[in-house]
Amino acid sequence: MDPISKEITNFREHLRDFRQDPEARVLRVLTEPTQVGTLTKALRAEEWQPDNRCPFLVFDTAYPAKESPFEAMCTSLREHYALLCEGVAEENIELSELDVSLTGEEEPDLVFALHIQEFYSRIREHFDGLLVCWLPTRIDDKRGWQKSVTKLLNFPFEPFIRFVIADEDKKSLEKAFKNLDSAVITTTFSVDEKTVLEYFKKIMGSGGSEDKESPPSIAGAPAGAARPDVPPPPRLVGPRQPTEEEIRAAIEAGGQPVLTPGEGKRLRKLIFDAAVAIGEGRHDDAIQFQTMACDLCHEAGVHLEEVLMIMVLASYYQQAGQLIRTGEEYRRAAALAEETEAYPQVAQAYMALGYLYLMEKNYSPAAAEYEKAAEAAEKAEAAMLRIEALRMAGTCHLQIKDSDQAERCWRAALEAGETSTPDELRLSSFMDVATALIDLLKRRGLKEQARSVEQLIMEAGEKLRSGGEKVEEE
Repeated sequence: MDPISKEITNFREHLRDFRQDPEARVLRVLTEPTQVGTLTKALRAEEWQPDNRCPFLVFDTAYPAKESPFEAMCTSLREHYALLCEGVAEENIELSELDVSLTGEEEPDLVFALHIQEFYSRIREHFDGLLVCWLPTRIDDKRGWQKSVTKLLNFPFEPFIRFVIADEDKKSLEKAFKNLDSAVITTTFSVDEKTVLEYFKKIMGSGGSEDKESPPSIAGAPAGAARPDVPPPPRLVGPRQPTEEEIRAAIEAGGQPVLTPGEGKRLRKLIFDAAVAIGEGRHDDAIQFQTMACDLCHEAGVHLEEVLMIMVLASYYQQAGQLIRTGEEYRRAAALAEETEAYPQVAQAYMALGYLYLMEKNYSPAAAEYEKAAEAAEKAEAAMLRIEALRMAGTCHLQIKDSDQAERCWRAALEAGETSTPDELRLSSFMDVATALIDLLKRRGLKEQARSVEQLIMEAGEKLRSGGEKVEEE
């Protein structure tokens, strides 16, 4: 798993633990403002799980120095409430109008707190709590930010209103959390560009090695020294590396396309420069460097590496907010990967496309992309990836009230799980799919079918236990 996906997965696990802890009230996320975009996507992905009945209010704007952010945040809250009203109306639930009683003398942060309280008071009968996520993309007034967070957490909210607070400094909010003790859980969210670079070095087979240099000359040794006043011969480390001319000749003679040492060195530098640029928020530079990396791989004929570079380029376009171009690049990666029968990469590209549509709440095309990912994962014999792709496809179908298609996808996911190894089953989202399917079947009045899925879960649990016993015996 790449470092970005791994960090998102870890955060989502911590978020679930936090939500299941009855004493926890605040999840404090130590992160950089540049990571907020990715963090927001992770939160949205968790909010849109089929078994979630808790709305997420996500505020990912700057905290400016000369003006209050709360007016815009209250507007965003009202817009979210309006969308929620539209959604529940399809389930024949009518929410009352969001009317916040104000005197006009309240401080802006108090107005915001009152909006949160009123929001929850109108949904409490139909939802399981409310999660308020405050993730500043920039903090220009740290003292003001500290005071605002302190006031917000000291407001007498109902216990089912909880918070996710992004914080870039371990000490900045200590006063705000002072009286909360065990009610605050701290986690981190950070993707280091060096880690990303090392990952791409590894998957490209470079092993992170650098060009070997001969030892420095010892010419000029003092008279009488036990070493000659001449440079030593170059030291040989391992077998002699072929020259770029020899590699090119081998390729032209029908050999497997590979990067020459010089090309590999240039590619590593382009990847590194792009990663540093994206980390510093220089999106145009990152895109330029990464495009050059794609072109280098294309010209060298190394198609798998080209696919990987295109997918990274797509992620940079996404961070730059160029979503149309992001989709185009992921489709280019999928097409090239399919040509070379690199089906794991085909599946990953379609998973990314599905996520793009999901972020825009375009559920029907999102489901289609996830199902393409599932097909590719089946060809790749990647059971875990197939189960996850079908889980997400079913989730999208359910969002547009297409229960038949959701059930079809989730049943296919369970079938994939039945032929999986215990390790694959343990690490996959099989149990999540089974639980969601049981809930769907019960809501549709198909109790017998729900019981058969429950039996399947019991059999899967036995499979996991027996698999664990075999590992212990070995």
